[in-house]
Amino acid sequence: MTAGPLLPNVLAFAVPLILSGMLQLLYNSADIIVVGRFADSVAMASVGATTSLIHLLVSLLMGLSVGASVAVARSAGAGDRDGVHRAVHTSMALAVLSGAALGVLLLVLSRPLLEMMGCPADVVGGAQLYLNIYAVGLPASLVYNYGAAILRAVGDTKRPLYYLTVSGLVNVVLNVALVAGLRLGVAGVAIATVVSETISAALVLVSLIASHGDVRFEPKKTRIERRSLSMILRIGIPYGLENSMFQLGKIVVLSLVSGFVTISITANAVANIVSTFAILAGTSMGYALSAVTAQCVGARDYGQVRYYTRKLMLFSYIGLWVMNLLIFALLPVIT
Repeated sequence: MTAGPLLPNVLAFAVPLILSGMLQLLYNSADIIVVGRFADSVAMASVGATTSLIHLLVSLLMGLSVGASVAVARSAGAGDRDGVHRAVHTSMALAVLSGAALGVLLLVLSRPLLEMMGCPADVVGGAQLYLNIYAVGLPASLVYNYGAAILRAVGDTKRPLYYLTVSGLVNVVLNVALVAGLRLGVAGVAIATVVSETISAALVLVSLIASHGDVRFEPKKTRIERRSLSMILRIGIPYGLENSMFQLGKIVVLSLVSGFVTISITANAVANIVSTFAILAGTSMGYALSAVTAQCVGARDYGQVRYYTRKLMLFSYIGLWVMNLLIFALLPVIT
């Protein structure tokens, strides 16, 4: 990405990132739409009540995956093949371990968290069921996000998009089959989400295992290496916490909205999805900036760091304006 004309390279890198972010947001949107069409308003509100909490988790986890991307990109920029190898295997080990730990934590805390958010009595049971099933798929979700971050660190944003497209199509088909066909309601859309996330994780794993480059993943060599872990956490934790502040505000709003009629929870969930779309171009450009500047830092080319930071920040602002104007124009259709 650091060689050749800047704008074509940025677009080639960032556009698949933006489309990937849209597809991930559409997972939850598809769940709400399908239960709203084929179940009832309580089921729709149950899924909607989980949106802010799930986005909070995703924000934290995406922060850690950015740390993994920076660790890989910095080693790649420095020409340190062993460093890339260590960062890849540390990232995948961390994905599985943190996914399992967070899954168990969510299973234990789902009910208390929903009650703390003021979730209505007729909604809390369905929302808890959705979160409990979603928790089972967290390790797969992290494996995909970390694996995709590794590929993006070396400039490959297309394959993660392809894998997410496949899993997104599976998600929609399973949603309709399990909810409209088998009448599983909230459980149906949650199962569809977990299955589709597992498929995307499997695809990205196969891609890394089959790779002949420095990012080749060998399962038997999976282990946590101290220096790689330190860099991932040093970059990823602040990034994740910064992202989660926005979602914490949404949870506060949800706790206030929950005191109104049940349908207001669904309306709030739709608003959350739209607002996340509004900042998608900016966050995607931020991921691109993290990867490219990490490569430049690894190569000790600090002039290029300043150059790419200025240019990509400009593209980020332009992208935010375009996305927000587009949403404003489409607001009558969206609502």
